[in-house]
Amino acid sequence: MEGNLISINSDAKQRYVLDGNTALAIGAYAADCKIYFAYPMTPASGILHWFAAHENKGVAFKQTEDEIAAMNMTVGAASAGVRAMCGTSGGGFSLMVEALGMAGMIEAPVVVVVSQRAGPSTGLPTKHSQADILFAMHASQGEFPRIVVAPRTVEESYKIGVESFNLAERYQCPVLIMLDQFLSESYKTVEELPTEIKIDRGKVAAAPEGQKFARYAITDDGISPRAIPGTPGLEFVAPTDEHDIYGNLVSDYFAGIDQYVEIRKQMYEKRMKKIETMLKQETIFVPEILNENAKHFLVVFGSTYGPAKEAVDMLNKEALDFGLISFSYLMPLDAEKTRQMLQGKDLIDVEANYNAQLAQWIRLNTGIEISKKIRDWSGEPFTAESIYRQAKRLV
Repeated sequence: MEGNLISINSDAKQRYVLDGNTALAIGAYAADCKIYFAYPMTPASGILHWFAAHENKGVAFKQTEDEIAAMNMTVGAASAGVRAMCGTSGGGFSLMVEALGMAGMIEAPVVVVVSQRAGPSTGLPTKHSQADILFAMHASQGEFPRIVVAPRTVEESYKIGVESFNLAERYQCPVLIMLDQFLSESYKTVEELPTEIKIDRGKVAAAPEGQKFARYAITDDGISPRAIPGTPGLEFVAPTDEHDIYGNLVSDYFAGIDQYVEIRKQMYEKRMKKIETMLKQETIFVPEILNENAKHFLVVFGSTYGPAKEAVDMLNKEALDFGLISFSYLMPLDAEKTRQMLQGKDLIDVEANYNAQLAQWIRLNTGIEISKKIRDWSGEPFTAESIYRQAKRLV
């Protein structure tokens, strides 16, 4: 360096500098998402900003009057055959949950982003948390299939931004993407993003020959062929009440209680069978393991992956023999494969909430109790140093 001049060695390669919100928005765009609905709510606002800035690129956005409208519009657009997404934080998602149930009942392939911040209520509106995953898993009335996924990195935010639309349409159910303040708004240099994108629109109906279209036909895998509303020969009703295979409400049956009870049971079981189908067809519903022969393991989900991975490197420099088990796809969970992966290991749960929600979910599905925990509900994200210090005390 001479005076104010600095010599910088560079390979002159162009790289992306992205935060999680932007990476997810670009992934959704690559997956042919055509419209994004949202009421501005940090830390998800960056997604709305990206779509607003790219209206000349074949996408649209709608800043709605509230989150209720955003979710209802997303359900309507997805039902009409458009790949649509909405986004918010925990407080806004609270307003969306009734319409989320509508998506579950009419089997609409919606994608919803929930970027977690510190609650309850307004809480710390610009701070970090991972306390909404159990809420997302059980939000709305009744039971219906859903996929809940928590990207771990900026690169994975892009990848999940793509794949969530394929999953939503393949299984005709809501997909909830759980970002958090740290991942949404942290910038990172990214070497490259995949450009070969596979679009899977799922089961699409062909016009029936002289038969009434059964939008909710009973199938072996629980997935019924869907159609774009208004397609000749494929007209159907999508009711939010329980219905038969054609969309007729069960409350309209007057033949006696046995008839509508049987229809209710059949349709309920048809929808829930999708979970079994997902677990058979996909390999993603298990955690990823690093250093699988290690003696001790940190267990994390979402953006805690980054500092935890650094902490593992620090611990292993002192020959403490640590590995890392990280979850991105949280629901459904392949219980048997996850149990086989976790059982017999010395596990330390690391998450940014008070009640160790990931550990609760693991116990519910596998029966494995993680007694060692590192938790932080301060509103600040984990650092590698803090995880390193606390993990070292626990072994």
